Amino acid sequence: DSRNNLMHHGVLPEKIRIMKRGVDTQRFCPGTIARDPQVFTLVTSCRLSKDKGLEYLLSAVKILLEKHRNLRWKFVGDGPYRQEMQEELKGYQVEFTGFLHDSHYVDVIRQSDLFVFPSSSDTFGQTPLEAQACGVPVLVTDRGGPKDNVLDGETGLIVEGENAAALVEGVEMLLDKHLLASMGREAGKFASTRSFDTAFHELYAHYAI
Repeated sequence: DSRNNLMHHGVLPEKIRIMKRGVDTQRFCPGTIARDPQVFTLVTSCRLSKDKGLEYLLSAVKILLEKHRNLRWKFVGDGPYRQEMQEELKGYQVEFTGFLHDSHYVDVIRQSDLFVFPSSSDTFGQTPLEAQACGVPVLVTDRGGPKDNVLDGETGLIVEGENAAALVEGVEMLLDKHLLASMGREAGKFASTRSFDTAFHELYAHYAI
């Protein structure tokens, strides 16, 4: 999007370079934690505020958990929308973990089958890339930066932003353990090429020209 805006204002395409950001692939990497074959665990990690698209996800979570009894959802993080979400989702199979640090956070990601990031406003979105580095496929929206770090249909799925129905449909398309496992492997391979070292060397090579 930023590239198109620059070209719209007269900047020549050959003058534009995309600087990729990296992920700590030493910390975020696939683990050996076994997942329950009968249960789908979905995780969302972000600041719990409406600007992250959580009001749309809230509606989607209700529909999905009422329809699919083998789904569990974890919300990692905190924010001004947390209390309202907890009240709205009381009685559902949902856990609010609050902030998690170090290995506790990584383990929760590794234990999940799918990472759902509903934001349409993030310019990058580090957590979807971290999830992929852990071998977990992701679902993101078609608005903002996270979509640029997902291979649609390979390492995850891109759905329409600010649309609860699209989130429901996207999750239901991925409720297949074999499909998720395959996507997770591809996600791990993809994210392994986005290490901090790789991002630094690409940036250094750009300035060395």
